Amino acid sequence: MFINEQEASQHKLNIPGTYNIRDLGGYATLDGHVTRWHMLLRGDKLDRISADGIQALIDYGVRTVLDLRYAPEVETEPDVIAKHPKIHYLHLPLYELNGDDTLPIVPDDLEHLYRLILDYRQAQIIKSLRVFLLPDALPALFHCTAGKDRTGLIAALVLGGLDVPQDTIVDDYMLSAQYLEELFDELREQARLMGYDGDWYNRLLLCQPATMRHTLQYLDQRYGSVSQYLLQSGLSQHELDQLRLALVE
Repeated sequence: MFINEQEASQHKLNIPGTYNIRDLGGYATLDGHVTRWHMLLRGDKLDRISADGIQALIDYGVRTVLDLRYAPEVETEPDVIAKHPKIHYLHLPLYELNGDDTLPIVPDDLEHLYRLILDYRQAQIIKSLRVFLLPDALPALFHCTAGKDRTGLIAALVLGGLDVPQDTIVDDYMLSAQYLEELFDELREQARLMGYDGDWYNRLLLCQPATMRHTLQYLDQRYGSVSQYLLQSGLSQHELDQLRLALVE
């Protein structure tokens, strides 16, 4: 777990035009190793990233950007970085709001949403993780809109697959709560204009430790562990070993 606020702040990148870009390096694993810095970043949408922000990511080493948002989000707020010649941009929505890739029902809250994604979007999850195994893909940044939920799930699965302790995964998830209030105000107004139920939408903006802790417990109870979930979902043991080799010192 994080020792203090200063240690937690080491993961945050102050990239102009973004709110919630963080490095997943520096986390101790259960077998005494540490996740590599400058290899895998999680973040929020990149539709407003400045030229200086793009250059900062390139200088940080980022080669690949994986966009997890659904199609209408990408259409209305496209990543500025998507056409940059030095960045390989991929759009792989974790789920859609319409069509064949929707979730089976509308979630009641975040825990329900996370379980629906885990149970019904396994192929897309594995496809996303395989991006990090592509030649020259790393360092990579993956993101959604706020960098909290879809991004948070992928981060939790990656860290869990690397044998990072659950307490650390929960702490990493909780960091989003420190950085997103300004963006949440904007998203609430968008939701109001679109006619969403305010109480329901606000439940989806929460960032509470119990949400991720219960999600990890669900993975343990239903699938055995995060690693077993990934293997049962289609990732091979060789691929999991390669992820660990690439992302753990």
